[in-house]
Amino acid sequence: MIYHTSWHRFYAARYPAYNYGHLVNHRLSLISGRQAQYHVGEVAAVFGRVYETYYDDINNEFYLYFGAPYPQNDFTVVVTGREARKMRRHSPRYYIGRDFIVSGLVTQWNGNPEIVINYSSQLKRY
Repeated sequence: MIYHTSWHRFYAARYPAYNYGHLVNHRLSLISGRQAQYHVGEVAAVFGRVYETYYDDINNEFYLYFGAPYPQNDFTVVVTGREARKMRRHSPRYYIGRDFIVSGLVTQWNGNPEIVINYSSQLKRY
């Protein structure tokens, strides 16, 4: 995946504390969900197979767990807001067993790497 100027504007608006200058017109790191733990704090594209999903009605968040069912998962994708409600329209079986690529800032929550996304363009099936 090529990190181009439109992505630069997209991520700079969402993560203003991160320096993206070195990434413009370079390749965005493509890593597996298992490798994501070594890339916390970086903007990357993470690929993996979804083994479990969960929709939180209270927070309106949708979770995709890569690598294994929760809590043994390698990586978590957290989808917030309007996009999560759109994803909920699909049956959980739509996501389970399929491969996805998610792009964004790799962060960590309770020791597990994750990417929090707000736009469907950050999540692609492959």
